[in-house]
Amino acid sequence: PGFPGAEMTQEVLLQEFKEMIKEATERRAAVLDDQTIPSQLPTAIFSLDAKTSCRRLEVAFHCKLKGPVAV
Repeated sequence: PGFPGAEMTQEVLLQEFKEMIKEATERRAAVLDDQTIPSQLPTAIFSLDAKTSCRRLEVAFHCKLKGPVAV
Protein backbone atom coordinates (compact mmCIF):
# COMPACT_ATOMS: atom_id res chain seq x y z
CA PRO A 1 0.00 0.00 0.00
CA GLY A 2 1.11 3.51 -0.71
CA PHE A 3 2.72 5.16 -3.65
CA PRO A 4 5.52 3.40 -5.51
CA GLY A 5 9.04 4.72 -5.01
CA ALA A 6 11.02 6.65 -7.55
CA GLU A 7 12.36 4.64 -10.48
CA MET A 8 16.13 4.38 -10.33
CA THR A 9 18.00 4.49 -13.61
CA GLN A 10 21.15 2.50 -14.21
CA GLU A 11 23.18 5.69 -14.27
CA VAL A 12 21.87 6.80 -10.87
CA LEU A 13 22.57 3.39 -9.33
CA LEU A 14 26.07 3.35 -10.79
CA GLN A 15 26.80 6.85 -9.49
CA GLU A 16 25.57 5.94 -5.99
CA PHE A 17 27.67 2.78 -6.07
CA LYS A 18 30.78 4.74 -7.07
CA GLU A 19 30.15 7.22 -4.23
CA MET A 20 29.79 4.36 -1.75
CA ILE A 21 33.09 2.84 -2.91
CA LYS A 22 34.79 6.24 -2.65
CA GLU A 23 33.45 6.81 0.89
CA ALA A 24 34.54 3.33 2.00
CA THR A 25 38.01 3.87 0.55
CA GLU A 26 38.36 7.24 2.28
CA ARG A 27 37.22 5.78 5.61
CA ARG A 28 39.66 2.89 5.33
CA ALA A 29 42.51 5.26 4.48
CA ALA A 30 41.59 7.47 7.44
CA VAL A 31 41.58 4.47 9.78
CA LEU A 32 44.99 3.35 8.51
CA ASP A 33 46.35 6.88 8.95
CA ASP A 34 44.97 7.05 12.48
CA GLN A 35 46.52 3.71 13.37
CA THR A 36 50.00 5.08 12.71
CA ILE A 37 49.34 8.20 14.81
CA PRO A 38 47.88 7.77 18.31
CA SER A 39 44.32 9.02 18.39
CA GLN A 40 42.11 10.40 21.14
CA LEU A 41 39.10 8.49 19.77
CA PRO A 42 38.31 5.00 21.04
CA THR A 43 38.89 2.16 18.57
CA ALA A 44 35.26 1.02 18.94
CA ILE A 45 34.16 4.01 16.87
CA PHE A 46 36.43 2.92 14.02
CA SER A 47 35.28 -0.69 14.13
CA LEU A 48 31.62 0.38 14.08
CA ASP A 49 32.31 2.68 11.13
CA ALA A 50 34.06 -0.13 9.26
CA LYS A 51 31.11 -2.48 9.84
CA THR A 52 28.71 0.14 8.53
CA SER A 53 30.70 0.71 5.35
CA CYS A 54 31.04 -3.05 4.77
CA ARG A 55 27.29 -3.45 5.13
CA ARG A 56 26.68 -0.66 2.60
CA LEU A 57 29.05 -2.35 0.14
CA GLU A 58 27.33 -5.69 0.67
CA VAL A 59 23.95 -4.12 -0.07
CA ALA A 60 25.35 -2.41 -3.17
CA PHE A 61 26.53 -5.72 -4.59
CA HIS A 62 23.05 -7.19 -4.19
CA CYS A 63 21.40 -4.59 -6.44
CA LYS A 64 19.78 -6.17 -9.47
CA LEU A 65 20.69 -4.43 -12.71
CA LYS A 66 19.05 -4.86 -16.10
CA GLY A 67 22.34 -5.77 -17.76
CA PRO A 68 26.13 -5.81 -17.38
CA VAL A 69 27.65 -2.59 -16.08
CA ALA A 70 31.32 -1.65 -16.21
CA VAL A 71 32.47 -0.02 -12.98
